[in-house]
Amino acid sequence: MEVAVRTIMSEERANSTPPRCLLIVEPQALLKWSLVKYLSKWFEILVADNEGDAQCFLNEHDIEAVVLSDELPEHTVRRIETRAKALNPSVQLVRTVADAALQQEVLDPNDTAYCLEKPFALSKMAELLGIDEQKRTSEASTTKCSESQPNAGL
Repeated sequence: MEVAVRTIMSEERANSTPPRCLLIVEPQALLKWSLVKYLSKWFEILVADNEGDAQCFLNEHDIEAVVLSDELPEHTVRRIETRAKALNPSVQLVRTVADAALQQEVLDPNDTAYCLEKPFALSKMAELLGIDEQKRTSEASTTKCSESQPNAGL
């Protein structure tokens, strides 16, 4: 299966050290756009629209963090998280959820994923992903995104 690779990073990030790689699997267009725009200052971002694309990205890239939506079927989320952990045991997993209390009831007690309740501040997502507060405030607020394939849409 051939997957259209969609990578996004700020121009500053593209010209510096190799970026940490973040996979986003989020069906909400506005939230996906916001995450990409904000986090591309610190990460190479791969955007998957479905489980198949996510699995391909996991197999082909060194993914350090995965952001998953609770709007995805639970079995899909589990398969993506399981594969990500198998390939990189230290991968950071973050679930964006509408109801954190309800989500906690669904989670396995051994689950290492963070649940971030919607709506959330993008700075909170950055904090969960290990972005240093001082670095965040000193970075430029605007970035220019580049795409590896211009026809791949968010």
